[in-house]
Amino acid sequence: MKRAIIFDFDGVIVDSEKAKFETLKKLLKKEKVILNKICFRYMVGMKTKPFLKKYFKKELSNEQINNIYSERERYQLQNLKKYSKPIKGVKNFIGFLKNNHIKIGLATGSKKEVVNKILNEIGMKNKFDFKVTGEQFKTSKPNPEVYNKAIKKSKTSKKEIMAIEDSAAGIKSAKGAGLFCVGITTSQSKKELKRADLIVNSFNQIQKKLVKELNLNLY
Repeated sequence: MKRAIIFDFDGVIVDSEKAKFETLKKLLKKEKVILNKICFRYMVGMKTKPFLKKYFKKELSNEQINNIYSERERYQLQNLKKYSKPIKGVKNFIGFLKNNHIKIGLATGSKKEVVNKILNEIGMKNKFDFKVTGEQFKTSKPNPEVYNKAIKKSKTSKKEIMAIEDSAAGIKSAKGAGLFCVGITTSQSKKELKRADLIVNSFNQIQKKLVKELNLNLY
């Protein structure tokens, strides 16, 4: 029986993945580095610095990477509305979880300041029982470090936790920590999310599954 749900943030709580990609693309263009559309599938789920170091280490120095990261974060904070559109159905789903006394957590590479400001923007700042944000772990997804920390914070058995992810990297991270993981097709295709235990197109589908399996209340 699921007692806790751990959400990724970008692409799961808010529709921000494409906006983050376009911002990074513009910043890289200033450094005369091209970010192709195909790179989107590799960026989703990863922290910005590890992504740049892995795929552009020949084109960019550490100083350039640090500057790009800082500029991208600054731009995001200055343009919050651009990154603050809730994923369809997520608010209702979280309300459903609250009504059924299921713990709600976050496991994200985004920094605490960014996460809290966006959650405040969309009226969800106080909806989460625990959070693990970018400052609290060193190794980016697909490494399971972030989920291992979230599991400890949840004070819940792994068997009673469900993770919700929108990326292949995130799914690998959750599975590596021993969690049941749902892949939601908000950012990537079913093919790219194939390692998930369950693939859905909406939060309504996840809610129906919980109602059916756990005999929970609909409202």
